Amino acid sequence: MYKHKATYGQMIQAMKIKGISFNYISEEEAIYYLKNKNYYFKLNAFRNNFKKTNSVYENLDFQYLIAIATIDSNLREILLKMSLDIEHSLKVKLLDMITQNPNEDGYSIVKRFKGYSEWNYNETIKFMKNII
Repeated sequence: MYKHKATYGQMIQAMKIKGISFNYISEEEAIYYLKNKNYYFKLNAFRNNFKKTNSVYENLDFQYLIAIATIDSNLREILLKMSLDIEHSLKVKLLDMITQNPNEDGYSIVKRFKGYSEWNYNETIKFMKNII
């Protein structure tokens, strides 16, 4: 089953049919937002967080969807930064442990990795040769 490609005006009308209002932001501003800031399907998914009666959302304004999208974006940025910081910290700690271990020369780790999974070792070597 194919759906037709909707215009921005049709998207707004579909939201209005589902009970989404445009009291805090005009329809023109909503269209601008959809054209330049975010996309319909993502914003539309956030509506599921709101109460619905007889297939119509209660007290749901388009501005609320924008607010949730903003929170979602900010949370994603925070989590990305946190995960990158955690990854960096783990690498620093791992290298510190290797450096301070007099029984570790660095090569034995590579040998153990090759022994554990020769296929992954070979793929890693191929990948590294391609980026150097």
